[in-house]
Amino acid sequence: DYLLFCEILLQRPISLPGTLGNALTREETRYMQDMAREHFDDIMRVLRDMPRPMLLVFRNLNTVRCLNLNLGAPADRHILMARSAVKGWRRLAGQNSLGIARWVSVLLESFKFEVALRWDTFVYRLTSCLLRLLIGFNLLPESEQVQQFLQS
Repeated sequence: DYLLFCEILLQRPISLPGTLGNALTREETRYMQDMAREHFDDIMRVLRDMPRPMLLVFRNLNTVRCLNLNLGAPADRHILMARSAVKGWRRLAGQNSLGIARWVSVLLESFKFEVALRWDTFVYRLTSCLLRLLIGFNLLPESEQVQQFLQS
């Protein structure tokens, strides 16, 4: 069950709209608790079917999440994990390459990914700055949704 696996890995709902922030909203927390209660047997089946080294990866991710949160979320772990995944893909694709054309193709795809990642980060930060500015000048009321967006 890939959806359940993804939610276990991220420890957050992936079917709900929104950003992947460092803290869960009340709605996300409630969803995860309900989902864990209702699908406990499925969760245990997925964990039992998983290779043992993968469980170690989950434990390490939990440690990284905790440290990231305790240090005030100094790094965007989602971007770091995405970069690491692309780096691993690039190594695998490079091993199977049969020439310079494949190597250039892999390099180009990695570059496009990095540009898209930086663009998304820029847009998110710009939006956050504009929201803070509008709230600061009392042009936008402070709502719970805006606060959740700014905290993520």
